[in-house]
Amino acid sequence: MEAMQSVDASEAAMALFVNATRPDEVMQVALAGQQMPQKGTYFYPKLLSGTVLYDLQAEQ
Repeated sequence: MEAMQSVDASEAAMALFVNATRPDEVMQVALAGQQMPQKGTYFYPKLLSGTVLYDLQAEQ
């Protein structure tokens, strides 16, 4: 996998692999009238401003 190769080559400090929530798990929570917990993939460091996409070709 590319993520593991990046760590092995010291191009990245770590790689995180997170299992996705299955649709049936979401349905069980919803049918019970509950809410899913807040996003569990909120890791630091990350950009404080969020991700911004800018089309560089639009300026030409």
